[in-house]
Amino acid sequence: MDTNTLIERLKAAYHAPAAQDFDAVVRLDLGSQPHVILRVHHGAMRLHPAAADDQADFTLYFTDAEQALALLTGQADPVAAFMAHQFRADGYLILVFSVLALFR
Repeated sequence: MDTNTLIERLKAAYHAPAAQDFDAVVRLDLGSQPHVILRVHHGAMRLHPAAADDQADFTLYFTDAEQALALLTGQADPVAAFMAHQFRADGYLILVFSVLALFR
Protein backbone atom coordinates (compact mmCIF):
# COMPACT_ATOMS: atom_id res chain seq x y z
CA MET A 1 0.00 0.00 0.00
CA ASP A 2 1.33 3.45 -0.82
CA THR A 3 1.06 6.60 1.28
CA ASN A 4 -1.80 8.10 -0.75
CA THR A 5 -3.90 4.95 -0.34
CA LEU A 6 -3.28 5.03 3.41
CA ILE A 7 -4.38 8.67 3.54
CA GLU A 8 -7.61 7.92 1.63
CA ARG A 9 -8.45 4.92 3.81
CA LEU A 10 -7.81 6.83 7.01
CA LYS A 11 -10.00 9.70 5.78
CA ALA A 12 -12.81 7.19 5.16
CA ALA A 13 -12.37 5.64 8.62
CA TYR A 14 -12.19 8.95 10.52
CA HIS A 15 -14.63 9.18 13.43
CA ALA A 16 -15.05 12.92 14.08
CA PRO A 17 -16.92 12.60 17.43
CA ALA A 18 -13.79 11.00 18.92
CA ALA A 19 -11.81 14.13 18.03
CA GLN A 20 -13.87 16.74 19.82
CA ASP A 21 -11.29 17.30 22.58
CA PHE A 22 -8.21 16.31 20.59
CA ASP A 23 -5.98 18.98 19.06
CA ALA A 24 -2.58 17.82 17.88
CA VAL A 25 -0.25 17.29 14.97
CA VAL A 26 1.01 13.72 14.67
CA ARG A 27 3.69 12.39 12.34
CA LEU A 28 3.01 8.86 11.14
CA ASP A 29 6.42 7.36 10.44
CA LEU A 30 5.94 4.54 7.92
CA GLY A 31 9.42 3.04 7.92
CA SER A 32 10.94 3.32 4.47
CA GLN A 33 7.76 4.82 2.97
CA PRO A 34 7.01 8.57 2.91
CA HIS A 35 5.67 9.78 6.25
CA VAL A 36 2.22 11.28 6.81
CA ILE A 37 1.12 14.27 8.89
CA LEU A 38 -2.17 13.99 10.76
CA ARG A 39 -3.59 17.32 11.97
CA VAL A 40 -6.67 17.42 14.15
CA HIS A 41 -8.08 20.73 15.33
CA HIS A 42 -11.57 21.22 16.79
CA GLY A 43 -12.75 17.93 15.30
CA ALA A 44 -11.52 18.67 11.78
CA MET A 45 -8.85 16.35 10.40
CA ARG A 46 -6.27 16.86 7.67
CA LEU A 47 -3.90 14.19 6.40
CA HIS A 48 -1.10 14.83 3.94
CA PRO A 49 2.35 13.55 3.01
CA ALA A 50 4.90 14.97 5.42
CA ALA A 51 7.20 17.75 4.30
CA ALA A 52 10.67 18.27 5.75
CA ASP A 53 9.56 21.38 7.66
CA ASP A 54 6.39 19.88 9.21
CA GLN A 55 6.47 20.07 13.00
CA ALA A 56 4.60 17.45 15.03
CA ASP A 57 3.60 17.18 18.68
CA PHE A 58 4.67 13.54 18.61
CA THR A 59 5.43 10.69 16.22
CA LEU A 60 3.95 7.22 15.87
CA TYR A 61 6.34 4.70 14.34
CA PHE A 62 5.04 1.85 12.17
CA THR A 63 6.83 -0.70 10.01
CA ASP A 64 4.85 0.33 6.90
CA ALA A 65 1.54 1.77 5.66
CA GLU A 66 -0.29 -1.58 5.90
CA GLN A 67 0.59 -1.92 9.57
CA ALA A 68 -0.38 1.71 10.24
CA LEU A 69 -3.81 1.16 8.70
CA ALA A 70 -4.36 -2.10 10.60
CA LEU A 71 -3.36 -0.62 13.96
CA LEU A 72 -5.15 2.71 13.55
CA THR A 73 -8.42 1.13 12.41
CA GLY A 74 -8.49 -1.60 15.06
CA GLN A 75 -7.76 -4.52 12.75
CA ALA A 76 -4.54 -5.30 14.66
CA ASP A 77 -3.72 -5.18 18.37
CA PRO A 78 -1.54 -2.15 19.21
CA VAL A 79 -0.45 -3.63 22.54
CA ALA A 80 0.78 -6.82 20.85
CA ALA A 81 2.57 -4.75 18.18
CA PHE A 82 4.17 -2.61 20.89
CA MET A 83 5.33 -5.65 22.84
CA ALA A 84 6.82 -7.11 19.63
CA HIS A 85 8.70 -3.81 19.00
CA GLN A 86 6.70 -3.22 15.80
CA PHE A 87 4.90 -0.07 16.97
CA ARG A 88 6.10 2.76 19.17
CA ALA A 89 5.64 6.42 19.94
CA ASP A 90 8.01 9.16 20.97
CA GLY A 91 5.51 11.02 23.08
CA TYR A 92 2.59 10.97 25.39
CA LEU A 93 0.96 7.57 25.81
CA ILE A 94 -2.45 9.14 26.51
CA LEU A 95 -2.31 10.88 23.13
CA VAL A 96 -1.46 7.60 21.41
CA PHE A 97 -4.72 6.08 22.65
CA SER A 98 -6.56 9.22 21.55
CA VAL A 99 -5.17 8.83 18.01
CA LEU A 100 -6.15 5.17 17.94
CA ALA A 101 -9.72 6.15 18.84
CA LEU A 102 -9.99 8.56 15.89
CA PHE A 103 -10.39 5.80 13.31
CA ARG A 104 -12.47 3.17 15.12
